[in-house]
Amino acid sequence: MNNHQIVITVLNYETSDPNTPEEYWVEFYPGNKFKLKGTNRVFLAGAVSQILEEYGVAVTDIDQCGEGQCFAMIIWGDMGDNLVNLESLRERLSAKGRELNASIKVQREDLFKFMHTI
Repeated sequence: MNNHQIVITVLNYETSDPNTPEEYWVEFYPGNKFKLKGTNRVFLAGAVSQILEEYGVAVTDIDQCGEGQCFAMIIWGDMGDNLVNLESLRERLSAKGRELNASIKVQREDLFKFMHTI
């Protein structure tokens, strides 16, 4: 099993209109592009990806959903062969979440998948 994969969950209660029709293409380290809808979502994804880039974590996929003004984003990341201090990354993302009025959590992909099969 590859323990180099992580999952970052972002939960936010949006203060702007979540039904913004604009779609944005956002490029993440190391050059993967994803389409996001809504300015708050792009801002949150950008803030998270900036920290991930500092830790050498590549964003491999993004899933997003929202109901009303509640918004959830799941970012899949690959640490590759980098020696990432997962606790340090958790603390940085959690602090950024508090700053942005969002909940940001990090866990290994295998644990995330196991929790969602129960």
